[in-house]
Amino acid sequence: MKMKKQFIIALISTFVGAGTFSSCSDYLDVENVLSQTETIDSLFAKREGVEKLLANIYSYIPEHVNGMIYEVVWNGASDELDMLYKSAPSLSVKFGNYGPDDFANKSWINYWTFSYRAIRAANVFMDRVENCPDVRITKAKLTEYKNEARFLRAYYYFLLLQQYGPVILVPDTPIDIETPSNQLPNLRSTIDECVEYIASELTACENLLPVSYEDPTDFGRPTKGAAMALKSRLRLYAASPLYNGNTDYADFVRKADGVNLISQTVDKNKWKVAADAAKAVINLAESGVYELHTVPRSAETLPLPETLADVKNYPEGPGGIDAFKSYRELFCGNDKDKWVTKEVIWAKPTGDPGTFVRHISPYGLGNGDWGGMAVGQGLVDAFFMSDGRTTEQAHKDGDYRETLEASSAATNTEPMIPAGTNIRYLNREPRFYATVAYQGTRYKQKSGKGTYYQIDFMGKDTKNTDMYASTGVMLRKFADIENENWADGVRHRGCILFRLGEIYLNYVEALNEYEPGHPDIKKYLNRIRFRGGIPGYTDADLTNQDKVRELIHHERRIELCFEMHRYFDSRRWKEAELTTKDYWGNSQGQGGDQFGMGMGAKTPVEFYKRIFIEKRLFVKRSYLWPIPTAEITNNPLLDQNPDW
Repeated sequence: MKMKKQFIIALISTFVGAGTFSSCSDYLDVENVLSQTETIDSLFAKREGVEKLLANIYSYIPEHVNGMIYEVVWNGASDELDMLYKSAPSLSVKFGNYGPDDFANKSWINYWTFSYRAIRAANVFMDRVENCPDVRITKAKLTEYKNEARFLRAYYYFLLLQQYGPVILVPDTPIDIETPSNQLPNLRSTIDECVEYIASELTACENLLPVSYEDPTDFGRPTKGAAMALKSRLRLYAASPLYNGNTDYADFVRKADGVNLISQTVDKNKWKVAADAAKAVINLAESGVYELHTVPRSAETLPLPETLADVKNYPEGPGGIDAFKSYRELFCGNDKDKWVTKEVIWAKPTGDPGTFVRHISPYGLGNGDWGGMAVGQGLVDAFFMSDGRTTEQAHKDGDYRETLEASSAATNTEPMIPAGTNIRYLNREPRFYATVAYQGTRYKQKSGKGTYYQIDFMGKDTKNTDMYASTGVMLRKFADIENENWADGVRHRGCILFRLGEIYLNYVEALNEYEPGHPDIKKYLNRIRFRGGIPGYTDADLTNQDKVRELIHHERRIELCFEMHRYFDSRRWKEAELTTKDYWGNSQGQGGDQFGMGMGAKTPVEFYKRIFIEKRLFVKRSYLWPIPTAEITNNPLLDQNPDW
């Protein structure tokens, strides 16, 4: 009997305890596990116990579209999303008002403690699983489980690196509980040592994990492609300015021996390594394993702009597909067959985003929704026009206006762009309509088939204590507002962790840094744009490396929005500290003034004015997250991150 997908959400507290061993930090606290020999022995003696132990290791995988506001802290702490809830941890983060101990006991943000628990659990599991005597489970299956645990261990190390930078590499084999504390590993490895260790583990996993699983209930278990995709992301981070020759960290040295924890010399070859890692995934995809998700064009598909000439069909152009549905279906739907496409490389399939969807659904809908998550105005402005121009270009050309003009039913496609839509929301790219909900957007109601509720930020959906969309624009990306089951409260789906669209963007970013002008930059960047329903770039658009870098960053901001990338991308690029403003006055860094529509206004004249929402604060120490004080206290040789 195969372990079904429910194994991912099991939480077995008998294996990984929360106790602290006073002689060393919690990240090395193995006594609580290994001293319970009878319990551990009994678990490893039976198939059911082995599967529970593996399920526990999976249970530490975080989600970015999960139930409560706590799990989406990275989105809310970036300029993508604004949450007003007083209990939202992103409030502290976006204002720079947090310290090492503010979230020490919270698994959804303190990855230091909880990722090390998962790593420790994986080490014990890998050391013992193949000795399980239960004849009902084959040795081959036990080895499969061991390989999965090995991948997960690498994944948790990456999460640590992503948040904290250089980390402590725990020995792969469990540490004997009799080992004196002064002989335990207690020094952070350099960033390069961490990267090479994780990469080597993932290379091993590539050769050990299957390309796919025959049983659909095994969806969510790691594959060869998942290991390669994680290595692509890892190598991209390692090549980025935050970790590659960052002289801002010249004094960030290991106090035990004075070694720089982050390299002080830029190594251009790291970009080549990153490009090669991404291209390896693309090669696997093009062998028939993965592809960007597309939906064929239909009578309901929004027409392409008449100004576009000689439009070719996808993948050579944006023709022949419904770009709106192609993008939307990646993130919507209660039926796994709807959102699990060939673009998905790895996902956590058993997520329950129901509460999250209530947070992003309008208060006036009447389903107990709260409507307290708002899309940042900078992101709203960043989406392209339907012909591929930026809003800045269209405004300068006289084709984009921020006035009170509205559409009529004769010029729009219902219900996606209903009559009365303000002109600033017309003629935008399909991804815009699949991602955001603005004044007048329609949501299917429970009351009957074909019955819709329209967002009214000047009526039912206006300010409601701390539960309202502060910018006057809501998040639609994960809300299947055309699904009657969704309207009835059935809101269950998984969480995509890696998809091919990200890999394309990883590849072109790395290529542009190592070999600007490479033809694959145009090819794969345009694949993303074509699937998004807009024209691609020409050779003339891609001649300047700095300009191409801006284009790639811009495309990544749109394509991967709300998928837990923006917070970390802005940091690895060292752009979070920027104080400059874009054409519309939005901050280009993660601090500064934030704007939105006039929530609380009773007339369109007042509502459609850009108003100041809040001033965020970013300080340089926030490039890396602080290690909990208890860990530093228990391990005097553990170096805290700079300025914390």
